[in-house]
Amino acid sequence: MKTINRVLAGMVIAAAILAACNSRSSLPKLFVGIDASFSPFVTIGAGKNEFTGLDVELMKAIASKAGYRAVFGTESRNMLLPGMVMCRYDAAVSAFPINRPPEEQIQFSDPYLTEDLVLVVQKSNITINSPAGLAGATVGVENGSPAASEVAKIPGAQLVDFNSTDQAFRNLIFGNVEAVVTSRTLALEYANIPANHLKIVGDKLGSESYAIAVCQAKPELLAKINAGLAAMKNDGTLNKLIKKWIK
Repeated sequence: MKTINRVLAGMVIAAAILAACNSRSSLPKLFVGIDASFSPFVTIGAGKNEFTGLDVELMKAIASKAGYRAVFGTESRNMLLPGMVMCRYDAAVSAFPINRPPEEQIQFSDPYLTEDLVLVVQKSNITINSPAGLAGATVGVENGSPAASEVAKIPGAQLVDFNSTDQAFRNLIFGNVEAVVTSRTLALEYANIPANHLKIVGDKLGSESYAIAVCQAKPELLAKINAGLAAMKNDGTLNKLIKKWIK
């Protein structure tokens, strides 16, 4: 009798798990574009085609609250926003600064994270110790970013635009520019790699806020995403995710 009871109990548990899986798979898909190499916001997970990171967990939670199932598609970060203009994705997220040029025709959610902008130079550089030291220096930034706007305010600084922050850092490492301005989290990602020989110097140069890009043709989706974000802020879920991923 005990054996039969154990078998029956196992069948009940299995049926419950199957029902839960079927319930999740029946939810409408929310197709989200990400750059899988943009740590700590998006990174490759343990299994094939598995992703994790702040932005991935954020979108899974928002999708769940809005009655969707998040499905991720990968593309280089500098191609995600052009893809959003054509609504290739329902939404896209990879630490996008919220103040993008209006001609991009993309709608953004409310911000989910605000970060300081900092200055990064090679460790061997002893002349640039603050924003004031950027006069006459070449400074790499991501095109159209808040960092670009801040550097443009510095007298004598020579602004060098790149399609991505990664390109800016590669050029700094190889000595093609003398400094890079970006968010503190991204700066630490590169400065903490010993082989890059980089350091953060001076005070912050301002800040930038990140938001989720949403297909312009789907205002109702934007409303649902903003509602999900608001709920996560109110119940502390968003703050827990930020503490988990942003050191």
